[in-house]
Amino acid sequence: MPLSDQVKQRNDALYAFADKIVTLSTGALTLSTIFRSSLVGAQPVQLWLLKLAWAGFSIAILAGTVWHFGRVRVHAKVIKQLLEREDIAAAAPSLFFKV
Repeated sequence: MPLSDQVKQRNDALYAFADKIVTLSTGALTLSTIFRSSLVGAQPVQLWLLKLAWAGFSIAILAGTVWHFGRVRVHAKVIKQLLEREDIAAAAPSLFFKV
């Protein structure tokens, strides 16, 4: 298998992993926020631990979102560079294509 295919598979796996982390963190944050009263109870003992978990989930969500946005930006830059180097009019994107 060529190296470029290996790199593509590695990148796909990495982005899929980041997507799963964001999905799980979003679900955990949502559920723990909704059911906070049943998780903590009347007299919370370790409320700081729940807040720390919320902060961790929030950081994971923000980092994953920035990560995916960076991927989109990289692809947009590559497309722009490829379009600048092309001299063939047929290679230009259609009217509805936005970078």
